[in-house]
Amino acid sequence: MLQGINLNERIEVISKEDKEEPKTIFVLKPLTALEMLDISKYMQDGKLSFNGEYVRELLCNSIVEIRNPDTKGATNILDFINSQTASVLMEIVVEIGKLNNITEDEKKT
Repeated sequence: MLQGINLNERIEVISKEDKEEPKTIFVLKPLTALEMLDISKYMQDGKLSFNGEYVRELLCNSIVEIRNPDTKGATNILDFINSQTASVLMEIVVEIGKLNNITEDEKKT
C-alpha cells in the first residue's frame, strides 16, 4: 500500500535565538510532492544549491502561519522572512528538511 504525505500535518518551530515573550512561532507544513519536484530545480549534480531563491521558495511553501511576529512593517510572510537573520532562516530550513524526509520505517510500510 502506498503511503502518502499527510498534508494536514503541522509542526511549530521557535528559534533558539528568540529570547523574548511571547515567542514567535513558525507553523510549518510538509511540502506536497509537486512542490518538492518544483524545488528540485535547484539541484545541481544531485546536490541542492542553497541560494536565496531556493530558501525563499522553500520557506514560502512551508510556512503556513507565523504567530506573535514583531512585524516592524512586514505585511506578509515573505516580508517577515526577509526581516530575519540568516541563522534564524537556516534553523527553519533545517526543521523543514526534517519534516519532509521519509524515515526508513516509513519507507518499509
